[in-house]
Amino acid sequence: MSRMYLGPDDHSLKVPPGLLAPGRNYYLRLTAQTAPGANPERVWFTLVVPFSSATTSSALLSVQ
Repeated sequence: MSRMYLGPDDHSLKVPPGLLAPGRNYYLRLTAQTAPGANPERVWFTLVVPFSSATTSSALLSVQ
């Protein structure tokens, strides 16, 4: 499993070459999180309240 992080000003991402193998199926899982007043660089081991998140998954993607 690979993870990529986008900031609030990011609108797209490029999948690094070689990450996806031809003939395989993949799906994308997108999670959006908000924690007002939290510093994204320091929040990983800090409980911040209030905290909200939502996750969704794509359909299967086939790599040719």
